[in-house]
Amino acid sequence: MKKIPKRIRQVCECLVRGLNNREISEELDISYITVKLHVSRALKLFGVKDRTQLVIAYLKEKKMLDEYNYEEQKDERVQTLTKVIDKLA
Repeated sequence: MKKIPKRIRQVCECLVRGLNNREISEELDISYITVKLHVSRALKLFGVKDRTQLVIAYLKEKKMLDEYNYEEQKDERVQTLTKVIDKLA
């Protein structure tokens, strides 16, 4: 799984919503040029050539992260429950 910097993640979330660079700059209160820089970095990070591919790659990666986090939380809940049961036994 990729380590996605916070600002690139925020820009990708805006792209998912269909915002253009100008709208993203207003939403995140950063310059238009900075948005272009983050989009370029995101394209390289995900190894894709255009914004549509970026959105697809980002959503796939996010789904994998969400599933990983769910499994990790599930494991923690099972461990906690097991400890409680052991104490009661």
